[in-house]
Amino acid sequence: MYLEPHNHELWYRARAQVHTMAYDTWDDLWVRHSPRFELLFDEYRVLKHTPCGVQLEVDFRSRFVNRSWNKRFAAPTREEAVEDLRHRTRRRQEIVTRQLQDTEIILENLNARVQFPPDAGSPIPGLHPSLQ
Repeated sequence: MYLEPHNHELWYRARAQVHTMAYDTWDDLWVRHSPRFELLFDEYRVLKHTPCGVQLEVDFRSRFVNRSWNKRFAAPTREEAVEDLRHRTRRRQEIVTRQLQDTEIILENLNARVQFPPDAGSPIPGLHPSLQ
Protein backbone atom coordinates (compact mmCIF):
# COMPACT_ATOMS: atom_id res chain seq x y z
CA MET A 1 0.00 0.00 0.00
CA TYR A 2 1.50 3.31 -1.06
CA LEU A 3 0.95 6.31 1.19
CA GLU A 4 0.79 9.84 -0.13
CA PRO A 5 3.39 12.28 1.25
CA HIS A 6 2.33 14.25 4.31
CA ASN A 7 2.47 17.95 3.35
CA HIS A 8 5.93 17.49 1.79
CA GLU A 9 7.48 17.38 5.27
CA LEU A 10 11.08 16.14 5.35
CA TRP A 11 13.21 14.31 7.91
CA TYR A 12 17.00 14.25 7.68
CA ARG A 13 19.90 11.86 8.13
CA ALA A 14 23.35 13.41 8.38
CA ARG A 15 26.47 11.67 7.11
CA ALA A 16 30.06 12.75 6.86
CA GLN A 17 32.79 12.06 4.35
CA VAL A 18 36.49 12.74 4.65
CA HIS A 19 38.48 12.87 1.44
CA THR A 20 42.23 12.49 1.96
CA MET A 21 43.86 10.74 -0.99
CA ALA A 22 43.18 8.98 -4.24
CA TYR A 23 44.53 5.75 -5.72
CA ASP A 24 44.95 4.60 -9.27
CA THR A 25 43.76 1.21 -10.54
CA TRP A 26 46.88 -0.54 -9.20
CA ASP A 27 46.37 0.86 -5.67
CA ASP A 28 49.33 3.20 -6.02
CA LEU A 29 48.90 6.50 -4.25
CA TRP A 30 48.95 9.21 -6.87
CA VAL A 31 47.27 12.21 -5.27
CA ARG A 32 47.73 13.33 -1.68
CA HIS A 33 46.03 16.41 -0.36
CA SER A 34 44.97 17.75 3.00
CA PRO A 35 41.85 16.11 4.43
CA ARG A 36 38.58 17.65 3.35
CA PHE A 37 35.50 17.21 5.53
CA GLU A 38 32.08 17.15 3.94
CA LEU A 39 28.77 17.08 5.85
CA LEU A 40 25.89 15.71 3.80
CA PHE A 41 22.18 15.42 4.50
CA ASP A 42 19.88 12.79 3.06
CA GLU A 43 16.26 13.93 2.96
CA TYR A 44 13.30 11.60 3.43
CA ARG A 45 9.67 12.50 2.83
CA VAL A 46 7.19 11.89 5.63
CA LEU A 47 4.41 9.63 4.39
CA LYS A 48 2.40 9.41 7.58
CA HIS A 49 2.43 10.52 11.23
CA THR A 50 1.55 7.94 13.88
CA PRO A 51 1.14 8.37 17.65
CA CYS A 52 4.69 7.03 18.20
CA GLY A 53 6.58 8.23 15.13
CA VAL A 54 6.50 8.67 11.38
CA GLN A 55 6.55 6.60 8.22
CA LEU A 56 9.30 7.80 5.87
CA GLU A 57 9.82 7.06 2.21
CA VAL A 58 13.25 5.38 1.98
CA ASP A 59 14.32 3.90 -1.36
CA PHE A 60 10.71 3.79 -2.58
CA ARG A 61 9.64 1.88 0.55
CA SER A 62 8.00 2.88 3.78
CA ARG A 63 10.20 2.89 6.89
CA PHE A 64 8.93 3.53 10.41
CA VAL A 65 10.96 5.81 12.73
CA ASN A 66 9.95 6.00 16.38
CA ARG A 67 10.37 9.47 17.90
CA SER A 68 11.42 8.06 21.28
CA TRP A 69 14.17 5.71 20.08
CA ASN A 70 17.70 6.60 21.15
CA LYS A 71 19.00 5.26 17.85
CA ARG A 72 16.88 6.44 14.99
CA PHE A 73 17.33 6.37 11.26
CA ALA A 74 16.42 10.02 10.63
CA ALA A 75 15.54 13.15 12.58
CA PRO A 76 12.98 15.92 12.11
CA THR A 77 15.63 18.69 11.97
CA ARG A 78 19.12 19.01 10.57
CA GLU A 79 20.44 19.88 14.04
CA GLU A 80 19.07 16.65 15.52
CA ALA A 81 20.43 14.73 12.52
CA VAL A 82 23.92 16.12 13.23
CA GLU A 83 23.59 15.10 16.89
CA ASP A 84 22.56 11.58 15.81
CA LEU A 85 25.61 11.48 13.51
CA ARG A 86 27.81 12.56 16.43
CA HIS A 87 26.50 9.64 18.52
CA ARG A 88 26.93 7.15 15.65
CA THR A 89 30.47 8.37 15.04
CA ARG A 90 31.44 8.09 18.72
CA ARG A 91 30.10 4.53 18.82
CA ARG A 92 32.00 3.70 15.64
CA GLN A 93 35.16 5.15 17.21
CA GLU A 94 34.72 2.90 20.27
CA ILE A 95 34.31 -0.19 18.08
CA VAL A 96 37.27 0.62 15.82
CA THR A 97 39.48 1.44 18.83
CA ARG A 98 38.72 -1.97 20.35
CA GLN A 99 39.42 -3.67 17.01
CA LEU A 100 42.76 -1.84 16.80
CA GLN A 101 43.64 -2.93 20.34
CA ASP A 102 42.80 -6.56 19.48
CA THR A 103 44.91 -6.31 16.34
CA GLU A 104 47.88 -4.99 18.30
CA ILE A 105 47.55 -7.86 20.83
CA ILE A 106 47.47 -10.40 17.99
CA LEU A 107 50.57 -8.92 16.36
CA GLU A 108 52.46 -8.76 19.68
CA ASN A 109 51.67 -12.42 20.36
CA LEU A 110 52.51 -13.51 16.84
CA ASN A 111 55.86 -11.73 16.99
CA ALA A 112 56.75 -12.98 20.48
CA ARG A 113 55.30 -16.48 20.77
CA VAL A 114 54.82 -18.21 17.46
CA GLN A 115 57.76 -20.40 16.62
CA PHE A 116 57.60 -22.78 13.76
CA PRO A 117 58.67 -26.35 14.53
CA PRO A 118 61.89 -27.61 12.90
CA ASP A 119 60.12 -30.10 10.64
CA ALA A 120 56.93 -29.36 8.71
CA GLY A 121 55.20 -32.50 10.03
CA SER A 122 54.96 -31.25 13.61
CA PRO A 123 51.67 -29.68 14.66
CA ILE A 124 51.64 -25.98 15.49
CA PRO A 125 50.17 -25.43 18.98
CA GLY A 126 46.80 -23.70 18.90
CA LEU A 127 46.24 -24.30 15.17
CA HIS A 128 43.03 -26.12 14.26
CA PRO A 129 43.80 -29.70 13.10
CA SER A 130 42.10 -29.14 9.74
CA LEU A 131 44.60 -26.35 8.99
CA GLN A 132 47.74 -28.37 9.79
